[in-house]
Amino acid sequence: MKYPAKIYANALLKVLGSSGKQAEWRIIKRFAALLQKNGDLANYGKISSEIERLIARKNGGKFISMEVAQKEGEATKKVANFFSERDIVKVRVLPELLAGARILVDDEREFDFSFKKRLKDLFSK
Repeated sequence: MKYPAKIYANALLKVLGSSGKQAEWRIIKRFAALLQKNGDLANYGKISSEIERLIARKNGGKFISMEVAQKEGEATKKVANFFSERDIVKVRVLPELLAGARILVDDEREFDFSFKKRLKDLFSK
């Protein structure tokens, strides 16, 4: 990456914040062209996640990344509803967790309730 994702995200949000609704689409197209010019279009996922983090913080919420073994479970819905409406909750399915969930809050706090971690703890002692 030519620039870190946080710099791209801050720049885009500042420009979008100072523009009107009509100019948003044009700004986003120019931003995509800039990413392509810098060779960073492949890293759009990282930049998008950083934009979501910044928006959540701006609104007084948190960015929650939840990794679950099965998305359709009743527990996934209950855990996702546990957070505030201002929080941004992203759910990813990782079958290698076997069962349970792993939750990251603002990339600072981690709560690992996965069966994979329990097996690892059991056999590491």
